[in-house]
Amino acid sequence: MTNTVSGAASAPTQLHAVNPDVLHPRLDGLCHQVLTSNFGSTALMEALASGLSDVSSLLRGLPAAEGRLIERGIQMIAGLNPELVVLTENIRLPVSKAALDVVERNDPRHYASLTLDADSGGRRGYTPDMIIVNRGTKIAHVVDVKRSLSSYDAVRLQDLKKRMLAAALTVPDLLYQEHHRLSVEAVQVVILDAQNASRDASSG
Repeated sequence: MTNTVSGAASAPTQLHAVNPDVLHPRLDGLCHQVLTSNFGSTALMEALASGLSDVSSLLRGLPAAEGRLIERGIQMIAGLNPELVVLTENIRLPVSKAALDVVERNDPRHYASLTLDADSGGRRGYTPDMIIVNRGTKIAHVVDVKRSLSSYDAVRLQDLKKRMLAAALTVPDLLYQEHHRLSVEAVQVVILDAQNASRDASSG
């Protein structure tokens, strides 16, 4: 990481930037690790020797491997910023009826500062791929990584967004209880489309 200051008076100042010379070898190593662990020459040779059904089974694992690669790549990049904390363990969030009612009946601005008890439970739950906390701004991002949203219709996508918003109401309490008294003042949700298609950037 290097310190950088923008020369434009109106542009925001960023304290940290990624050094490509440091990042590229790490990403290359990550790609090699993920791909060889699932699709190494030995696994491929065994699948070819067993028949087309085993080859098909091996290839069906490609989307899952891509998903893991995207998630771990984000974690790696975020980890280069000392102000960011990336959480991937112990982050199952409850989705209670009360939280869903709050989300469905109110504008997000009206419940942005609301925090619900993380132990309140509920029949439904939601586990994000990661929670990224900026200790400087005290903002947490609940992140759901999708290889592609092309298979999601509007109703299904809206349901996912509502569950994430409802679950996000418990994040401040969960972080304080389960992650070393980590404190945040705001929580935002992000559905990341790895196809690089921006859909609703203003609200995640």
